[in-house]
Amino acid sequence: LQGLSRPPPRERVSFPNAAPHLRPQPALSRRQCPEQLISRCVAYGTKEYWDDMYRGEGELPAEQFSWYCGWVDLAKRWEEFVPSRSANVLVPGIGNDGCIVDLFDAGWQCITAFDYSEDAVMRARTLFGDRKVTLLCADSCELPFETDSFDAVLDKGVLDAIGIAGTESLHRATLELARVVKPGGMVFCVSGAMKPSKLVESFPSSSWELLLGSSQWRDRSNPESFMYAWRRL
Repeated sequence: LQGLSRPPPRERVSFPNAAPHLRPQPALSRRQCPEQLISRCVAYGTKEYWDDMYRGEGELPAEQFSWYCGWVDLAKRWEEFVPSRSANVLVPGIGNDGCIVDLFDAGWQCITAFDYSEDAVMRARTLFGDRKVTLLCADSCELPFETDSFDAVLDKGVLDAIGIAGTESLHRATLELARVVKPGGMVFCVSGAMKPSKLVESFPSSSWELLLGSSQWRDRSNPESFMYAWRRL
């Protein structure tokens, strides 16, 4: 299985400061039967689902959609862990997330972003306009970058989607992050779909220091409980 580019918002998060179109959207109806819920979650783990979405044939907006939160919700914590505007930042699963455009406009302009959907990369090019960023089509489980290439990673749900695809794929993706992130570099993650303990365990303490987040269930009243940060050892 390939690395994936977007997760379902299986846990509803309240981000009162985010613009309406940036707030998490309910993906599952309470009236759906268990078989329908399982089918929906399985769909999130397929490339076809996201290709359809970015072609404008899916159930979510194709032009722009920010998963879990917008930049205003991330800015304080992100700057705490990645203070240098000259940091070389990797963004997996860029898709059509306008939050990353806001990241660029806030001063972090050394951005490399990828998605495994070619249609998603096209959407990202439209969002960034004339801004100078590196956009490419790539797989999270087999990154086309040299070892120790990046100072920081901003993940908004990509690891969630990979975790839905399977534990083996998640393991491969986090191994790739360990390879391409420099010692002392950061991975900042927003996660709402994966069991917290599964996410935390995918970053072994032999390679990573957990600075933000825990393996406990998230507090839905506290947006920061959906945020995680690791430093590469």
